[in-house]
Amino acid sequence: MVVLIAIIISIHISNYPEVGEQFTDFYILGVQGQAGNYPTELSLGQTGEIQLVIVNHERSYTHYSVDVFFNNQLLTTFNYVLLNDNESWEYQITFKANATGMNQPLKFLLYKNNSQKLYRSLLLWINVK
Repeated sequence: MVVLIAIIISIHISNYPEVGEQFTDFYILGVQGQAGNYPTELSLGQTGEIQLVIVNHERSYTHYSVDVFFNNQLLTTFNYVLLNDNESWEYQITFKANATGMNQPLKFLLYKNNSQKLYRSLLLWINVK
């Protein structure tokens, strides 16, 4: 009887696995692909580079779009980032310091599945001398 109950429980667990957390990793990397060494101090006319990364852990095929702004001006939009579960996407973003000023925002806005609702955002402050 105990063996029969154990078999039934094993079958139930294998047919109905526990659903883990669903989420998306969304982050930026600085110089040499490290979390840090971000180009936060630039001279006028100098360019900065940031690597943008998305990793899908949503447990399903997911459509992402990203808007990138520097100093409140749209730099670029990625409309068709399509990822299966556990797939990642990386892209090198280059931006130019066209105006002097402290704390100029470099914003990354992530949307998923064609929604207008913001899903995730990142912000880096850039000083331009």
